Amino acid sequence: MKLYITSEILWLLSIVYAPIMLWLLWKLWRALPKSLAVRVAVVVVGLAVAILIPLGDVLSTSIKMAELCPQAGVFVKRPVKAEGFYTNSGGPDMLKRGFKYVEAHWPAGATRASSKNPGHKVLLYEAGAEKREFDASTYQIKSRYEFIYAEENGAYEGRRHIGVRRSVARDRESGEELGYALSFTAYPGWIDQNTFGLLGKIMWHCQAHPDQDTRLLFQTLLPPN
Repeated sequence: MKLYITSEILWLLSIVYAPIMLWLLWKLWRALPKSLAVRVAVVVVGLAVAILIPLGDVLSTSIKMAELCPQAGVFVKRPVKAEGFYTNSGGPDMLKRGFKYVEAHWPAGATRASSKNPGHKVLLYEAGAEKREFDASTYQIKSRYEFIYAEENGAYEGRRHIGVRRSVARDRESGEELGYALSFTAYPGWIDQNTFGLLGKIMWHCQAHPDQDTRLLFQTLLPPN
């Protein structure tokens, strides 16, 4: 099982923290009654506490990530041919693939057009035509298919140390998922956050490929020709 902790912190724990804890446990052993059962029980509990103090959140994250990582990747259920599509990620570059139009939500990353998103727009790119802009809250999307980047994006099941991102290609008429890309991110425990994490972001990604969201788009939504 992979431990989601920096090597620098592991090194510090092994040469500084571990010797101190072992010395304290030895002192505790000598101070306890001479009953072997009592000594062993107390020292075992003390050792567990000594491990959980610096590594409790790391172990919890690592165990869960070992379960989640095999689920990450690109999963194509059914590719389709489309003249165009709606998306919150992409733009006129998609026309070069052979699509006749792209309806792109702006700002990029927004998952839906809504009256609650003032200032949001849908940018319509059409082959051989100028870009057109529409109010996202009133625009009627014409595409049957859509690609939504990071439709699910945030903490996984409320866990502060694990993030999830799920992008999806979908048939908007039937609601059928044509495919999805799933990735997980592990964030550092409290020791890393309060040491090396102060110098810059630390995270570990669990995904099949760095650009797996783009791969999902390319493998599910195909130009007509």
